[in-house]
Amino acid sequence: LPRNLRFIGHGGDAAKRVHAEGIHLYAVNSSASSINGVMIDSNYFGPYTSGIHTTAHIYLDGNIIGSPLITNNEFVQLGGAYSPSNGSIYNKNAATTLIFNNTFSSDGSGLAVQATSKGVTAKNNIVSKFREWFSVSPATCDYNIVFQTPASSAVEGSHSLTKDPLLSSTL
Repeated sequence: LPRNLRFIGHGGDAAKRVHAEGIHLYAVNSSASSINGVMIDSNYFGPYTSGIHTTAHIYLDGNIIGSPLITNNEFVQLGGAYSPSNGSIYNKNAATTLIFNNTFSSDGSGLAVQATSKGVTAKNNIVSKFREWFSVSPATCDYNIVFQTPASSAVEGSHSLTKDPLLSSTL
């Protein structure tokens, strides 16, 4: 996929009749159709301010194989009806998704990542002020900075930081 795209703008409508995503990848769930080698790299997603009921910033669905890689992106959510209902990243049926080196920020009401089946591996991400970091199982999480975000279904590894990383002048 192209790099350095900016996805800012219109979400869905109040009746929730439209899928509104920055990127939606779909492959029919059959052996005859698949997507392999997905890498979504160096993009900016959100905040959506002129529409409501966005589904996700990135929506992966169907027979997506080979561990899609989502890396070096920035995801911003404003909260409420403007936050994606399925999180910034939604893995509906794709292979285990690798989420590395991204920045997620919200006003305290959003969901960062949701997956329904295959799981997620998340490392080296910064997550700030979300209602929930992960709604997924199984998940492997380590080397992340997750602050002002309650505990989620994902257990952070021993190398993650779960406090605000602000530095003081005494350091």
